[in-house]
Amino acid sequence: MTKKISQKLKDRKIFKWLAIHVSTSLTTAGAINLLGNKYDFPPILFDIIVFASLCFLPITLVTAWFHGETGIQKFRTGELIFDGFMVMLFAFLLTYRIKTIGEEPIQIVEKSIAVLPFQNFSDSKEDEYFCDGVTEDILTQLSKIGDLKVVSRTSVLKYKDSPKTVREIARELGVEHVLEGSVRRSGNRVRIVSQLVDARADNEIWSETYDRELKDIFQIQSDVAQKIANQLKAKLSSAEKERIGHKSTSSVDAYTLYLRGKEYYYRYSVENNEIASDFFRKAISLDSSYALAYSGLADAFAQRYAYFDMGKEWLDSSRAMSLIALNFDGDIAEPYKSLGVSYAYNGKYQTAIKYYLKAIEINPNFSVAISNLGAIYWFIGNYPEAKYWLEKSISLEVLRSFNYRMLGLVYQGAGDFTMAEKYLLKAIGLQPEVTFILNDLTKLYIVTNQIDKIREMLMERYKKTPDDRRILSALGDVELYSNNYSKAKEYYQSSVDVSSIEAGSASELAFILSKERNSKADEIFSKLIKIYREEIKTGNEDFNYPYELARVFSAKNDKQKALEYLEDAIRKGFRFYYITEADPLFKNIMEEPEFKKQMNLLRNEVRGMARVINPNINTK
Repeated sequence: MTKKISQKLKDRKIFKWLAIHVSTSLTTAGAINLLGNKYDFPPILFDIIVFASLCFLPITLVTAWFHGETGIQKFRTGELIFDGFMVMLFAFLLTYRIKTIGEEPIQIVEKSIAVLPFQNFSDSKEDEYFCDGVTEDILTQLSKIGDLKVVSRTSVLKYKDSPKTVREIARELGVEHVLEGSVRRSGNRVRIVSQLVDARADNEIWSETYDRELKDIFQIQSDVAQKIANQLKAKLSSAEKERIGHKSTSSVDAYTLYLRGKEYYYRYSVENNEIASDFFRKAISLDSSYALAYSGLADAFAQRYAYFDMGKEWLDSSRAMSLIALNFDGDIAEPYKSLGVSYAYNGKYQTAIKYYLKAIEINPNFSVAISNLGAIYWFIGNYPEAKYWLEKSISLEVLRSFNYRMLGLVYQGAGDFTMAEKYLLKAIGLQPEVTFILNDLTKLYIVTNQIDKIREMLMERYKKTPDDRRILSALGDVELYSNNYSKAKEYYQSSVDVSSIEAGSASELAFILSKERNSKADEIFSKLIKIYREEIKTGNEDFNYPYELARVFSAKNDKQKALEYLEDAIRKGFRFYYITEADPLFKNIMEEPEFKKQMNLLRNEVRGMARVINPNINTK
């Protein structure tokens, strides 16, 4: 019988057809892989070959069976139905693959947990802030354990009152376990119920109910964190055990006021910032050594500068509050992060790095500090280090737009424009109202000759917010690089009018005015030179200041100064050489040997970093 089947297969040339199919598939896949690496073919081409090879293999074998020997040559109905089914399967797989392009694979990390917002079972709805605060503090305690991955507050907040199952939430956040629970406060007593769920098996592995006096709230939070660590078999160092058991204040009333302050701080408005600051001050009035309340004030003051365009003096105030906090308690992460923020905004990047690293040492899951550290490494031009920290932050905070924006800038700086576009679009999708991401995308689309595409995107936003200086500046850039100087001038002038010379596109405006021989150009250039030089004198390490001076002096045809400041910008972290080579403001120095030398050195440095980021990267 076996002999007969073997002879049949031979007669119908099954093995021959199979060998031809396999060898053709492997050769084609190998060629696509080889050429794809060299010429940057989209990865989906390789997927098409794989899908086609698998789906058409049964068709090859069936065809060989019926047509592999002389005789019947006409296709049978059954054959055609089978072939049609396999073609439909191929189409289905291909459609599914196309739909998933750009989606990030979700990595489930061992010993990982998300602390979902606890439910407020108190009689008063006003106790919602207390419930949220307890949830966040348990999350913070768990975050101090280096052997655990703990998803950030902002990532879990969207699941408050969510109808999604624990398993769905865990999959979206990339965690193995989920902690959920409830809080009921009544008079001087508090009841906290906690359940730890294994999301993969969808079963509860630990639960406990705490019915205690309110003064025991800190002990409850520490106890929950330690018991979860034991359940997940996380290693706890002696320092981590001490930090988890550490009590920031003995005053429950001060703690409650601190939670109220955080509630208003997270609302991100001028009015709520004032309210938050008042609550932090009241907490300090009850416990003058309450370090977290001083740290809360430090964050509130930094927020005024970063989000509400208030003066830089608020950064000094923020720094002062952080130092007071550390004087009372040097073993909490928050003041170190706040110090990092204040120094970073002042362009003191090396000092900022030191404080961010200290914050992360104390709290290894401190996603904001991790994210900010990644951004600082981008600013100083260290792209591999920036990528490492930003990807780590994304694993903890999958929904924070800032992470994807900065990772997009890392790839843009490294010359991988495909990945840069992917991450910048992801950032816009998460936070469409943030217009500075469109500025980043504008530069990307200009250098990749997609001006019509970005013009359309910008005009759509311009119709909604015609006074947004960033949109006006970006529209000006689009017209400048399209050689439509008169239209560019209108946009640049408007960007300055709605903001200031420092914030608007004054350099570009002055450049166009100089082309028109308008004396106002020199007046603007002089103001910019003074502003940028004064900032550099303060010790600001931001490459933007020397870079803008290089553009100004090039536009003024002062080649020597332009080249000196360009060199300083590169030394401080500027890496976008392809933007410089396309910038009309640098036209006067582009043929200078020193300019070409600087660009070549920079190009080689960037390509070296690009290969570290991704050995298969195709740099431009």
